[in-house]
Amino acid sequence: MKIVVKDTESVRKDILKRGMNMRQFAERVDITQHYWSNIMNGKRYPSAAVAKRIADELGKTIQEVFDFE
Repeated sequence: MKIVVKDTESVRKDILKRGMNMRQFAERVDITQHYWSNIMNGKRYPSAAVAKRIADELGKTIQEVFDFE
């Protein structure tokens, strides 16, 4: 199963609203900036655990942030 970010622009805005840049956000969810960039660009797919950490950090449910294909 692929776990894909639904709306990357919305995620970017949510991160900026929290006063972080992409590198800082990646560090907060314990992944590399490169991996985070690949997730946002649809080149890599996070595990369920990583997707949950991302959603939690954004203050959203995993279903609000990701589609499951």
